[in-house]
Amino acid sequence: MKAITNISIFLLIFVASKKILADTHYVSKTGANVPPFTNWTNAANVIQDAVDIAVSNDIVLVNDGVYDTGGAVTPGYSCSNRVVITNDITVKSLNGPEKTTILGKGPLGSNAVRGVYMSAGILDGFTVSNGHTRTSDNYAYDRKGGGVNMYGGNGVVTNCTISGNSAGEEGGGTCYGTVNNCIIWGNSATISNNYYRSTILYSCTAPLPGGPGNISANPKFLSASDFHLQASSPCIDAGTNLPYVYTTTDLDGNPRLLGDRVDMGAYEYIPEPGVLWIMTAFGALLCKRKT
Repeated sequence: MKAITNISIFLLIFVASKKILADTHYVSKTGANVPPFTNWTNAANVIQDAVDIAVSNDIVLVNDGVYDTGGAVTPGYSCSNRVVITNDITVKSLNGPEKTTILGKGPLGSNAVRGVYMSAGILDGFTVSNGHTRTSDNYAYDRKGGGVNMYGGNGVVTNCTISGNSAGEEGGGTCYGTVNNCIIWGNSATISNNYYRSTILYSCTAPLPGGPGNISANPKFLSASDFHLQASSPCIDAGTNLPYVYTTTDLDGNPRLLGDRVDMGAYEYIPEPGVLWIMTAFGALLCKRKT
């Protein structure tokens, strides 16, 4: 009887452990597209196929490329999206947004494709570009949030840069959700070009939203397609130092915090090496004089 009891306990722990362990599902433009996509050889060719097979706590790991095919309709509604995330999974790029793009499709209307709809989960390390929405059907789910729509969820779009998207109604950049330490700039919509009913904190966007630390000045990107900051950007040292900034990196892999305060947007501004050396030497000289 004692042996049987021990075996029963072992089986119970084993079953519980299987439920806790997460799987990784791979996505690559050159994969063989064999479900359940559990290695690079058999990787899915489109992100949504791997997302559809993932369950809570799983990871979808995406290789380099521009993902401009596949997708899903917003559940219960009409707008197509390149990626739809509705459960607690992590969708993460392998090498960051410089190498990995989720590309929507225009123009606005019945054939439009939004970048991302998500009501749960984590989206980490992507450029989301050229997202568009429908101009008819449901007001909140089909016509808002050209880049990322989080209506019906509790998403938090942190240290993100959202630019170059369009919506048929409100919120060309974001719709609902919370953004912190972000830049939402250069998006378009019939009403509310950059954001709609989003909670905006320590971020750069226009028009100036209520909330602490927000600014509405031009963020001064390096170019229309390069979202690194110029030296004169008002977004430098303008964010708020939440706990994560001390232990994480930006999307180039550089320390998230350089200086007294974190920058807004996806990239921390890195001074030119000569300028950094002069600042360091000057600081050392001051310390020497004080001693």
